[in-house]
Amino acid sequence: MISVHEETVPHLHRTLTLIRSLGAQAGVALNPSTPVGTLEDVAADVDFVLIMSVNPGFGGQTFIPRSESKIREVRALLDEKRLGYEVTVFAMVHLSSQADADLKAFEDFVRAQPLVRECWMLSGEIDFVLKCVAPDLKTFQAFVAELTAAPHVRNVKTSLTLRNSKDAAMVPMDLPAPGGELPRAVGD
Repeated sequence: MISVHEETVPHLHRTLTLIRSLGAQAGVALNPSTPVGTLEDVAADVDFVLIMSVNPGFGGQTFIPRSESKIREVRALLDEKRLGYEVTVFAMVHLSSQADADLKAFEDFVRAQPLVRECWMLSGEIDFVLKCVAPDLKTFQAFVAELTAAPHVRNVKTSLTLRNSKDAAMVPMDLPAPGGELPRAVGD
């Protein structure tokens, strides 16, 4: 994963394309004063966005509250459907071997697949669950053919999503952290 500040490169799109061509995920870091709108022209080329909640280069700063609304703005901007990805599918993958080298080979395969947005290794009957997006069912069907032929894949079961009933941040920031304290702002 490599992120760049929009203010530091003359051609953001070209820089993101270069990063991805080298096999890394390409992201943009937004300083507190950088408007989210700077991402509009490169939204389809961004794998992740880092929203800076303090100004870079200075220690002991407190959290800048505007960062929270920026997160919502970025999530709206990078919505899959707005970017032309109409299909979201969860694929449950069962491997023929759970040897470390075989697990790594499958994970390496998945990392190289742009339609796979998340990959979770599980315990139990299923080895991995993948969250995939595609512009249409034909594209996803072609990907499934490639997935079933991937190293050590025994079988794949897919579920096409009908709708998203909840889309929350990865960590509940309004709940007490382990130990009973609410997360604190930087510098507190």
